[in-house]
Amino acid sequence: MLYVFPLMYQYVLGASALETGLTTFPEALGLMVSSQLVPWSYPKLGPKRMIITGLLCTIAIFVTLSFVREGSDPWLIRGLLFGVGVCLGHTVGAVQIASFANIPPSSMGRASTWFTVQNRLGSAIGLALLSGILAAAGTGAAEPAGAMEPDQTAYRAALLGAAGFLLLGLCFALGMRDSDAAATLRKRGAPGKTAVER
Repeated sequence: MLYVFPLMYQYVLGASALETGLTTFPEALGLMVSSQLVPWSYPKLGPKRMIITGLLCTIAIFVTLSFVREGSDPWLIRGLLFGVGVCLGHTVGAVQIASFANIPPSSMGRASTWFTVQNRLGSAIGLALLSGILAAAGTGAAEPAGAMEPDQTAYRAALLGAAGFLLLGLCFALGMRDSDAAATLRKRGAPGKTAVER
């Protein structure tokens, strides 16, 4: 999304690079806010509910962003991107905590390496697929004068494709069990009981 949306904002909506940067910057602020909230919300909600809620909210925001057009209020867009940061920050934080919940300290180095490799590989594949959607849909249509008229449909399709990836992640999250991350939940809650069990 952070690859496709700035391109759409500049190419289709005619914003400058500075305007685009200032408009997308609140997403990073949302991530910072979520990093402070995750230690509190993870034990209260449990990983499954936190991941599912974060993904559902982010999907809704991605779909909304795909309908941004010329004349859309930049502050509304900034608010939506801040929401992306908060929601995805919670999702990613919960995934990371749950992934390492039952890894013994002696294996933590290998586990974190595999987690990082998987994270980077997923990003690269997602970027390639969204670029493929943009290329297949065509980002512009030739005008009689020889200029290219930006085609918002291509960018909308790519943003909806990004929402589709989140939907796929949601399907996997539905099969998750909070008990798989019980070790972490017990550390933060009462002895012998997870936050979900309480």
